[in-house]
Amino acid sequence: MKELFSKNNPIFKHLTKLCASASYRYAQKHVVITGDILIKEISSILPIKTLVTNQEVFLKAEKTYLVDKQILKSVSGLASIQGPIAEVPLPPFVDLCKKSKIVILDNISDPGNMGTIIRSALAFGIDGIHITKGSCDPFNDKVIRSSKGAIFKIPLSYEPYTPLDISGFDLLLAHMEGENSHELKLPKKPIALVLSNETRGLDPKWTGKKVAIKMFNTMESLNVAVAGSILFYELAKHSFLRDNSTHNE
Repeated sequence: MKELFSKNNPIFKHLTKLCASASYRYAQKHVVITGDILIKEISSILPIKTLVTNQEVFLKAEKTYLVDKQILKSVSGLASIQGPIAEVPLPPFVDLCKKSKIVILDNISDPGNMGTIIRSALAFGIDGIHITKGSCDPFNDKVIRSSKGAIFKIPLSYEPYTPLDISGFDLLLAHMEGENSHELKLPKKPIALVLSNETRGLDPKWTGKKVAIKMFNTMESLNVAVAGSILFYELAKHSFLRDNSTHNE
């Protein structure tokens, strides 16, 4: 472990830029993650290239640097930080065309919502996530933290790096005027569920079966992350019932 005292060190400048710039992250093919719990979990999936900490930690890394907490804050750009920061490789984007149940995030601009959606998608068995060009960067620090690391565990495609051919999917469109999700009958063809920006609504370019969540009282709509989580559960439930029905025939 090497002690460093200046935030002007080239290593820290590199890490700071990884935190601040999406284009730099993709050019370098590395990303910074923060917090000891998340780093420990991700270290079992991806190797740690650089670890920066203000206290002794027992994590394997190519290079480890001991710094004071102010440097940690300065590098990460966070007002408050718990634990170390680590530089790890960006997972490769993949082609989702052969997946059976995916989610398309169209113009999802809030990183907290995106992270929560990704976390729920992994929990309810979604096979992959496609993120459109107008959405926020999926490796934004807030997306990573709100996903609780799920962003590193689920297959991901992201325009313009990996365009998606939707011709092999039946599209389900989350929409307030859609079919009740409780009564949904899933096709045998692969499914792509489209979640759209809350403010702009569903883009007319998407065509498919609209699906809605039945609500009570006077609420007209739900936060996109909450709605997505409910719909993922419904898809998992319907998939289970359909597959069991087919198996018992």
